[in-house]
Amino acid sequence: MVGSPAPPSATATPPPAAPGARTYTFYAHAPISARNTTPAGYVRALRERSDWADGLFLYYPASLEFGARPEIDALQDAYPAGVPLTVSAKNADAAGVAAFRDQLTPEQAAVTLWERWQEPADDFTTPSERALFRANVLADIEILRPAGVRVGVHEQCWTLDPANVKPWAGEQALLELIPPEVDIVTASCVGRQPESSGPPQMQRFLDFMTEHYPGVDVGFTMLAWSVPAGTPAGSAEREDRAAAAREAIEFVTAAGVTEMGWFDFADWEGRDTAVASDPSLLRLLSEISARPARIR
Repeated sequence: MVGSPAPPSATATPPPAAPGARTYTFYAHAPISARNTTPAGYVRALRERSDWADGLFLYYPASLEFGARPEIDALQDAYPAGVPLTVSAKNADAAGVAAFRDQLTPEQAAVTLWERWQEPADDFTTPSERALFRANVLADIEILRPAGVRVGVHEQCWTLDPANVKPWAGEQALLELIPPEVDIVTASCVGRQPESSGPPQMQRFLDFMTEHYPGVDVGFTMLAWSVPAGTPAGSAEREDRAAAAREAIEFVTAAGVTEMGWFDFADWEGRDTAVASDPSLLRLLSEISARPARIR
């Protein structure tokens, strides 16, 4: 449900949500690659998902030096009142972040979230590396917040899972990475089986945020459970996946998260998370998107 929301007023408060109402922004996560498409392709990708997505999660890999981006200009031209974007880049210095800021219209800045380096915990693994990441986030806040862009950190539910015995896992890693000054912390909950990345894992992340970052918004902007590529539409496996997705979305909606999204890929390491090829999943996300929404 892509709209053209007016920039939020500094004093206005959103109306209270009715029971079951949608009070978050829903993103299509990385539907196309920044490396192999035209700027117009991003507009087309969002329009193709307009019956379930409010905006895009734009991911830029380390191989791409980040700065002002032509696809963001194309999206601003197509949606002059602003379209929700989460922007995450792994190769962004201060000059690149400032160039990105300067290309945004005030309307677009008001509905843009910046999160550098998607899932940093397993890449910044020592105290000194985490301190560097944290300092970069604080610098991003100084650059972007005056323009109206929110700044957050995107992590993963897996970092806090007791089954994760990697040396970079655990609460301490996130506490060293995430400064309390951020506007939001979002997370990926993605897996092959919902039981390994569903409501119990989400609740663990929510509990961590409540204890350590009270007042900071929480989102789950990379949700997905995959089926093997080529699994027939209407199969029990796809129906079970849609049911698990419904449970997870209803769970985080009730928890009051402000951002959600679906990892929308037709071929992800031989697995399928695509919405368009799965009528049951498309039906679910379209139904969710039909609920009254508050776009930040």
